Amino acid sequence: MSPTTLKEKSLTYIATGKPGTPLDYGAGHVNPNKALDPGLIYDLEFEDYINYLCAINYTRQEIAAITRRSDYTCDKATLDLNYPSFMLILNNTDTTSATFKRVLTNLVDSKAVYRATAWAPSSMKISVKPSELTFEGKNSKAEFSVHVDVDLRGYGMQNSYLGNYGYLSWSEVNGKHVVKSPIVSAYALGKSEKRLVHQLDSQLLKQVASSLEPQKGNQKRSPQKSGSRAEHPKT
Repeated sequence: MSPTTLKEKSLTYIATGKPGTPLDYGAGHVNPNKALDPGLIYDLEFEDYINYLCAINYTRQEIAAITRRSDYTCDKATLDLNYPSFMLILNNTDTTSATFKRVLTNLVDSKAVYRATAWAPSSMKISVKPSELTFEGKNSKAEFSVHVDVDLRGYGMQNSYLGNYGYLSWSEVNGKHVVKSPIVSAYALGKSEKRLVHQLDSQLLKQVASSLEPQKGNQKRSPQKSGSRAEHPKT
C-alpha cells in the first residue's frame, strides 16, 4: 500500500470532535477503523506532484531540489491535483466558477456502484457528471467532473477569509461506504500571506517527495553528508 493511499484514506475519513468549517479543521482527526476500509480513494502518483510544481511555475532547479529527480517534463502541468477536496479562489470578486476533474479508485474486492449527492448553501451550486459510477472490481478506476458556481453578492463576507462551502458525497449502492469531500470557496491571500503559503507548500512537498522515494524503482539515492538533510518544521 503506497504512502499516498494511506494519506488519502486518512483525509477522506475524519472526525473533528466539534463543529467547524473545512478551513478550521483541515484534515481533522483520523478515524483508523474507517481508514482501513474506505471503499474509494483519490489516488496520486509521484508525477502528479511534479505536474503541480510545473503549473505553479517552480523552476527546474527548485523541482529537482524537492523531488531529487531530473528525468521529467512539464508537458502535463496542471493545478488540479487528484485530491479529495475542491477549492475555488475569489480574487477581488464575489463570484467565481470552476470545473474539477477527478479519478476514484475502488479498494473493495467486488464490483461496486456509487451515486453522487451534493449539499451546498444557496450561494453555491454544484453539479456532478456522471452522477453514478460503476467499478468492475478492486483497483478499478472511474472518472468524474464537478462544476461549481459561487455567488456571494449580497452576503457581505469579504471580511472573512472563508467564502462558503458545501460537500460532495459518493454513496455505495446497497453498500456501507460513503466518501465525503469538502468544496470550499475562499478569498485570495495578500502578498505576505502568499509568501507564507509558498514556504509551507515547499516544506510539505519535500516531505511528500521523501515519502514517495521507495516507489522510484531502482533509482539509487546519492549519500548525503551529515547535517545536509532538511529538518521538519517545528510544531
